[in-house]
Amino acid sequence: MSESLMGPAYSYADELATPSELGIGPDGSAEGIMRAVAGVGYYTDAIGFGESTALAKAQGWSQRPLGIRYFTDTGAICSNGAKMYEYIDTTPPGLPGRVGAEIQKTMGVSLKGMGPGIMADAVGALNPMPLFKAITGSVYPACKKVTLPVGDLAGQLKSPHADGATWITDGDTAMGPSGPTQTRWVYDRDLTQEEYDKTEKTAIDTKNAAAKEGFTVRVRYERAKKPGAAAAIAATLVLVLGAFFATRRSS
Repeated sequence: MSESLMGPAYSYADELATPSELGIGPDGSAEGIMRAVAGVGYYTDAIGFGESTALAKAQGWSQRPLGIRYFTDTGAICSNGAKMYEYIDTTPPGLPGRVGAEIQKTMGVSLKGMGPGIMADAVGALNPMPLFKAITGSVYPACKKVTLPVGDLAGQLKSPHADGATWITDGDTAMGPSGPTQTRWVYDRDLTQEEYDKTEKTAIDTKNAAAKEGFTVRVRYERAKKPGAAAAIAATLVLVLGAFFATRRSS
C-alpha cells in the first residue's frame, strides 16, 4: 500500500495479536481460564505500558510499543537544492518526570502504551507553534542531513501479517546493527531570499526539475503574499493562540 499525504497506512489495532494468535479460545479448563485472564492483561498492557507485564509476561507474550517512524516529503526545497523532509515518530515517548521514573523503577516498564500516546498527541495538538512555524517559516530553508531509524520498534518496514500494509516503500533504506535507517535532509534554519539564492545547489534531485530553481518554495511564498491571505492567516493564528493560552491558564 502506498504512502499518502497523511503518512503510511498504519493500524495500531491490527498490529496487536488476536486472541486466537495468543492461544485463547473456548477452553473451560483452569489453564484456559488463566490464558483468558492473561489475555485481558495483554490488551491492558498494550493500552497502558506498551509491553507485557505480570500474567501476560508469564505466558511468554511479548510486545513492543506500537507506532512507526518515517520521513515525509514537505514539498519544499532546501537551499542546497535537496528535497526537504520532516521526520515523524508516532511511537509513544513514555511518561517523563518523577512518576514515570518510579513506574520504571518498581515495575520495570514505561508508560508507552496507546493511552499515554493519545494524551501526548492531545497536548501536542493544542500547541499552535508548529502551525505558526509552518506558515511563517521555512520559506527559504537551510537544511541538515540526518540519519534516523524508520519502521516500527521491532525493525520491521511492513506489517508482519499476511494482509498488512507496507509502511516504508523507499528503496534507499539501510540496514544497520540497530535496525533500518534512512538519510534525509530536514529543516535546520531560515535564510533570507538572497542567502537562499546564493547557496550553491549541490544536492539537486535530477528527477525533480522544480528543485533546480527552488520553484516549489517560491510558489508557496508568492501565494502567501496575495491580498487577503496574510490577514486570514493572522486572524486564524490569533484565534488558535488565544484558545491555547486560555486552556493552559485553566489547567
